[in-house]
Amino acid sequence: MPQVLRTETLTFMDTLVVLALRYELLVAPPGQRVIVEHDDIVAGMDPYRGRYATDDAGFRKRINASWEKMKKYSLVSPADTPG
Repeated sequence: MPQVLRTETLTFMDTLVVLALRYELLVAPPGQRVIVEHDDIVAGMDPYRGRYATDDAGFRKRINASWEKMKKYSLVSPADTPG
C-alpha cells in the first residue's frame, strides 16, 4: 500500500485546483511536460462559484490562495516556456 508522504488540510477550492491540475495531467500525452496557466485554472473554476457568490474579487482571492498553496507544496512551478 502506498504511504502518504505528507498530509495537509485542503479547502474546497484547494481540492478543485488539485483536480483541475490532475485533469491536465490525464489528458496530456504520456511522458510530456504539462504547462498550465493560472488564468486557465481560474476560468475552469467559474462553475463552482455558486449561486450566492457574487463577490468576484473574493472568489478570485480564494483561487489565488489555493494556487499559492500548490506552489508552496511544489505541485506547480514556474516554467521558462510560455503556455
